[in-house]
Amino acid sequence: MVRAEVYIRPRDGSSWKWRRGIKDPDQALVFFLPFSVVMMVQHLYVPGALEYHAIVRAVVDYIDIVARRHPFWNRSLGADHLMLSCHDWVLLDGTLIIDLPDQVDGLKSLEKLEMRNCRSLRSLPESIECVLTLSALIIVNAAITELPESIGMLENLIMLRLNKCTKLCKLPTSIGNLKSLHHLLMEETAVTELPENFGMLSRLMMLKMAKKPDHEVSQNAENTELPSSFSNLSLLEEFDARAWKIAGKIPDDFEKLSSLVLLNLSHNDFSSLPCSLSGLSILEKLLALRNLNSLCVLGSEIPDWFTRDKVSYSKPKNRVIKAIIVGIVVSIDHSIQDDLRDQSPVVAGILITILRLNIPIFNIAPLLEGVPKTDEDHFYLCRYENHTPLVLFLKDGDKIRVAT
Repeated sequence: MVRAEVYIRPRDGSSWKWRRGIKDPDQALVFFLPFSVVMMVQHLYVPGALEYHAIVRAVVDYIDIVARRHPFWNRSLGADHLMLSCHDWVLLDGTLIIDLPDQVDGLKSLEKLEMRNCRSLRSLPESIECVLTLSALIIVNAAITELPESIGMLENLIMLRLNKCTKLCKLPTSIGNLKSLHHLLMEETAVTELPENFGMLSRLMMLKMAKKPDHEVSQNAENTELPSSFSNLSLLEEFDARAWKIAGKIPDDFEKLSSLVLLNLSHNDFSSLPCSLSGLSILEKLLALRNLNSLCVLGSEIPDWFTRDKVSYSKPKNRVIKAIIVGIVVSIDHSIQDDLRDQSPVVAGILITILRLNIPIFNIAPLLEGVPKTDEDHFYLCRYENHTPLVLFLKDGDKIRVAT
C-alpha cells in the first residue's frame, strides 16, 4: 500500500491536524490513490477534443487493479470514493455522495467542480461561497432541490450547468450577482420561473433551459412570464426556452437582445411576439412558434407564399385546415396628427372580408398589436385557428380581401 501524508479536518470544526499514513487498513480514514492528472493530459488527451475516453479508461483500469489486489480499498463499494486534484479540478462523477461537505471551503485554488450522475446528491453547502476561484460548476442528473444563496458570491464563475436536475425547483435570487457568468445550462429541471433580477447577468451569452415538450409536463406546469429585466441581457447569443409554458405577450423591449443568433420558443403558450423584432438584426434561427396569433417585423417585403390579390378559397381534399395566416403591410404617416392612434395599442381601420359571389358576408378587424412609431413599413402576420369565425365561414369559391 502506498504510504502518504494527508491533512484531516475533524467534523467538530477544530483546527487542521497532521496525520501520517498508516499500514493497518482498519485504522485508515482515507485510502489515497495517487496519479498525475497532468501526466494523463500530457500523454492521453488530444488537445481541443471534447471527449476524455482515454483518460477515463486509464483511471478505470488503475482502480480495477488496486481493487483486486487490495479488497479493503473498495469495501464501501464506491460509496465514499471521490477524486481530488491537487491543482484546480475536482471530479465526483458517478459517486454516491449525498451532501458536499462544508470543508469544500478549504479548496482555495479550485477552478472546476464536476458532479455528473451523482443521483444521491441533495445539496451544496453555503461554504461554497469561499471557493472564489471556481469558474465552472457542473451538476448533471443529481437530486438537488435548490442552490445555496451564497452561490452569488462566486464572482469568477463562468459556467453553471444544472442539466437533468429534475428536482431543482428554483434558482436563488443571488444568481443575478454572478457578473462573470457566460453559460447557464439548466435543461430538464423543475424550475418554472427566473428571479426578477435575472437581467443583472450582464455577461450571459448562452441560456439553455428547455424542458421536454411532452403532454404530462405541459398539462401540469403553470404558465409563467419572463422577468421584466430579461431584456437587459444584451450579450445573450443563444436562448432556448422550449416548453417553458411562457404565456401572454412577449414584451416589446425583447428586441433589445441585439446579440441573439438562436432563439427557440417552441411549445409555449404566448399569443404574440413584440410589435417589432427589428433589433434582432443578426438572428439566424427562430424556432416553432406554436399558439402565436400575431407577429410584426420591420419591412414591406411579403414572402412569395402570400399573394397580393384577393384569395379564392378551395377546400382541400382529404385535409383539414388548421389555420389561415394573413399578411398585412402597414405604413403610417406620423406627420398627420391623430390622438386616438397614439393612444391605441393596435392598428385600427383595417378589415379582413370574406366575399361570396363578390358580396361581403363576414368582416373582422385584425388584431395588429403594436402601432409603428416610425413612418417605415411594418409587416404583420395574423394567424386564425380553425375554430375562429373567419375559418368557419369559408366555403368553396369564397374570396378573402384585406383593405382599409
